Amino acid sequence: MNTTKLANHQDTKSTKPKDLGVLGDLGGPTRPPLPPGWRWVRLGEACELVGTPLNPQEHREETFAHYSIPAFDAGNGPAIEPGAAILSNKVLFPNKAVLFSKLNPRIPRVWHVQDKHPYRRVCSTEFLPLVPDGCNLNADFLTFCLQEPRLIETLRARVAAATKSRERLKPNILLAAEIPLPPLAEQERLVGVLRERLGAVARARRAAEEQLAAIEALPAALLRQAFRGEL
Repeated sequence: MNTTKLANHQDTKSTKPKDLGVLGDLGGPTRPPLPPGWRWVRLGEACELVGTPLNPQEHREETFAHYSIPAFDAGNGPAIEPGAAILSNKVLFPNKAVLFSKLNPRIPRVWHVQDKHPYRRVCSTEFLPLVPDGCNLNADFLTFCLQEPRLIETLRARVAAATKSRERLKPNILLAAEIPLPPLAEQERLVGVLRERLGAVARARRAAEEQLAAIEALPAALLRQAFRGEL
């Protein structure tokens, strides 16, 4: 199996919007001022939408790394499985892409794919694979930007949905959305700060959950002690 092609995102189809202006300014008139050296850019100016449609049933003997919405929601990695086990069409995408779910954008699902396995990567057609311009946009910074509440609310407001439970984001709306872009070195610094502080938040949450579990177990423990004559 030849995996060399997938190391370069240019081997998958890419999309750059021809005219983002028709969608209006997704940043809106109330977008906050930026620090010196920062600027607002549309996602379509800083990254490419990539991916090639693929029917795994036509590659039944090949093993794929399958990135799915259920796997993301469960906090798991990709399923490593043969094409014969994947029953619907998928999107072939390169390593180091950032997957953004177009399903229910009010629930941010952002998956920065960084792996070392030898398999070709496919994702659900509900994901939009993005590859940032590495000279101007750090992939980790993009990952955090795509989870920012103001951006999520803006995207949600622009979604043309059949029903509230099955909202789907159109690619051109995502590519027209604006993000604040600091210099690359500042992006890298902010990524480090966010990782450190979010890690502290996660540790505090785990500690609180452990304390809550202990508190919830206390009444039962007291009752057991009482009926054993241990109190």
